[in-house]
Amino acid sequence: MNKLFVTGLLIFSALNVIGQTKNQIKFTAKIANRNSDTLVIKGNDNFTQVIPINKKETFVASFDAPKGFYVFSDGTESSRLYLKPNSEVNLTMNAKEFDETIVYKGKGVEESNFLAQQALRNEKLEEAFSKEPAEFAVILEAKNKTDKESLEKGSFDPEFVTAMKENFERFNKFAIRNYESAAKANKFTGKPSPGFDYENFKGGKTKLSDLKGKYVYIDLWATWCAPCR
Repeated sequence: MNKLFVTGLLIFSALNVIGQTKNQIKFTAKIANRNSDTLVIKGNDNFTQVIPINKKETFVASFDAPKGFYVFSDGTESSRLYLKPNSEVNLTMNAKEFDETIVYKGKGVEESNFLAQQALRNEKLEEAFSKEPAEFAVILEAKNKTDKESLEKGSFDPEFVTAMKENFERFNKFAIRNYESAAKANKFTGKPSPGFDYENFKGGKTKLSDLKGKYVYIDLWATWCAPCR
């Protein structure tokens, strides 16, 4: 999943859990070309469910969890899902085409399938970041219309619908800000960087000029990214 839109997906407060009543969830996953032998589902209030693969090469678990938004990760990539009381979630996917192949079957999985499809629409929007402002605005508006129509046509949990409508608004603002930032950054492509300094891990100061002629490893990750920790 593209990191830019992982951010957009999760400013959404995807880990906000709606309601506090715990109910059992039956979860199974069959993953082709898996990245690991363990899946981790994370939610609000430090909720963590670790699911190891069994001898049949299937991830199987039953656990209690409040209704709401969660994120599952295979240690390499992640995706959102929505769990409801007494759901029976059967996930299939190919880890080499992570987002593109996610399919949920079973009981109470309509919302999770919606989230999987929306993630693809969010990723596709990045292609519009190279467009002129007017064209970008048209593409973004078309995406917003598709998102809203898809939500209205589905038979979803009312609390999910309310949360998604709020998410659409937040994501729209986020996309506009990122488009504007990208447009400004593109003006500096190929030009010398201005000098700057920053506080290093030892508490001292490091200047850009101090790194001249040296190999530099840069590792960027977000505080909300559970698999990155």
